[in-house]
Amino acid sequence: DLFISIHMAAGTEFQSGFQVILPNSEISQRLIASAQTAGSMLVARLKNWYTTREELLQPKQNIYVLNNSTVPAILLHCGNISDAKDLAFVSDPANQEKMARAILEAAAAFGKGK
Repeated sequence: DLFISIHMAAGTEFQSGFQVILPNSEISQRLIASAQTAGSMLVARLKNWYTTREELLQPKQNIYVLNNSTVPAILLHCGNISDAKDLAFVSDPANQEKMARAILEAAAAFGKGK
């Protein structure tokens, strides 16, 4: 029902904090609208306890797993591994639990249509 690809960015061209990336506009508008809903649900949960970009991003390049999915798809960047603060945050097991819960809660809410 929903595809979530979880990553960490690396390098100075990526900002720190969490960000959600959506498929580009070349796929079905229904899938994009659903991905926007799921992405907004995820942002709402993540922003309460870590720096999260509220704007849902469009990729500058083709991201195969997003643009070729048959279900709503989002890519979650869980910070930038090159940023010491982000790396420390995601390395903490308690924070890993928070991230996992936020992702699960957003997916469950999306599945229930809330």
